[in-house]
Amino acid sequence: MGSALKRILAMVDPRASWLQYLICAWILLSLGFVILDPSASRGLGFFLRLLFWLAHVGGGIIVLEAVQIALGRTALVDRLHPWAQVLLAGVIGGFFLSAFSFFVLDPLFARFGSEAGDDGSTLTEFVSELGFSAGAAVLFWLLLNGPRLLTIANQQETDRTLAASDPEDVQSLKTEDRDNTELQQLLKKLPPSIGIDLVALSAELHHLRVYTVKGNALILMSFGKAIQAVMRVRGVAIHRSHWVAVDHIDEVQTQGGRVLCRMSTGLVLPVSRSGRAPLKLADEERRLEQAGRDAALLRARRKDSRTPSRQAGNTAAASATGNHPRQ
Repeated sequence: MGSALKRILAMVDPRASWLQYLICAWILLSLGFVILDPSASRGLGFFLRLLFWLAHVGGGIIVLEAVQIALGRTALVDRLHPWAQVLLAGVIGGFFLSAFSFFVLDPLFARFGSEAGDDGSTLTEFVSELGFSAGAAVLFWLLLNGPRLLTIANQQETDRTLAASDPEDVQSLKTEDRDNTELQQLLKKLPPSIGIDLVALSAELHHLRVYTVKGNALILMSFGKAIQAVMRVRGVAIHRSHWVAVDHIDEVQTQGGRVLCRMSTGLVLPVSRSGRAPLKLADEERRLEQAGRDAALLRARRKDSRTPSRQAGNTAAASATGNHPRQ
């Protein structure tokens, strides 16, 4: 019982998986409306009432998420505070959601006895629907994103700058990376505790999971914008939702037809069919470079090991001939 409860709590934890969190919110909210039976679904049987709210809540989540992702790809919106971004997405998404509900869902379910949509599709009715649904959508989207936005705020320091990072992390950046403004914007969103040595990036809809050698953090940034930011970092997109740093690839595995990329931190990410060829090429280049470094290190060690032997041989020869070096 305890383990089952832990699994359920893990599914509704917004810090773990945003997609699972949205699915759980969709199901729980729909069931809640079915039980409360508001006036919009009054007149429908239990099964149709369930479909009614699954369609309305699910459609709302899809519309709001799509608007949030689209806004996240614009540079102007990306400069806004995370709460402002979510609020703006709620306002715009609320308009589209009201139109979708009023012109599509409500007339459809009105045929089965629902009180929603039975007054006709007049402009006055639409304005009334817009005033109620848009406001509810904004509040709903803010509450839904609240836990994650609070998590992001807690894991960041207000005045965090690159100079405040671990000196080793700052030195690990190449000069051209320090001049990369987009990369700096990404790194400044990370909490200092996990450093800036990137291992992988994973998209979680309009959120981004950033993995480093010291941990991982969740930030509000689109995956496409993050890919642009790390263009100068040696890495490869192995999936439409995953990017990995080549220097931290441990091995590429094949399990039952699936290709997996294991990182130096133990993180394992799936590789899509389109990502296999770029990953294979990047991994081969990494192996060749590693082999070259290993060969150079071996030559240096052999050279160092021969030097004392030569010195000892010269000393022995000098002793045999009676030519001792002057002190």
